[in-house]
Amino acid sequence: MGRIMKKQITRYCPLIAGGIFLLTAAGLITAALHSDLKGENVCQAFLSWAIGVSRGRSELYFAVTVVMTALLGIRLFKTEMHRIKKFLYVLILLCFFVMGFCPLNIVSSVHPSIVFGIHIGAELTYFGLAAVISLLSAIFAKTKAQRIIGLLPVFYAAILLLIPESLRECAGIWELLFIMQPILILQTEQCGGSVNKIQPAAAS
Repeated sequence: MGRIMKKQITRYCPLIAGGIFLLTAAGLITAALHSDLKGENVCQAFLSWAIGVSRGRSELYFAVTVVMTALLGIRLFKTEMHRIKKFLYVLILLCFFVMGFCPLNIVSSVHPSIVFGIHIGAELTYFGLAAVISLLSAIFAKTKAQRIIGLLPVFYAAILLLIPESLRECAGIWELLFIMQPILILQTEQCGGSVNKIQPAAAS
């Protein structure tokens, strides 16, 4: 029983890590909204800025980011995929680590404009790499789930065109959605690899 549970946890490691990060980020933003950012539209702020106003929240966010990056890195190197795609994921994890480190530095002696520039650069690179990973997953999908997850950015783009401008300006929400995108794709890669291993065994 314990071995089966351990196997399931390992299999769904990206989803579990992403869920922990998402809940932590949402909790920290809510805490910021009810304390340091009262009266301000936190939804229009980047995640880094909303969390970075507090040293304690910044450190917690950075700690969760480190743990999540480590878990995803371990899972990545145990997942079978093309070398180019794996290299793109390494860059994505690096950008994610830098984005998590930025809120920690916002309340330090480093000039805010420097930290903001580093964060924006890492974030734009992250989003670009996420778009490439999504496109590759949609084109070379091994399962239906991979194709659906790969096409999510197209769905997001359609929503952005249709929703009111007030919702379109919720930068923090869209930031979280795009941060989760490569994580969901990595999860489908993991499940897809398991399916491919089962099918030859069944055929034999």
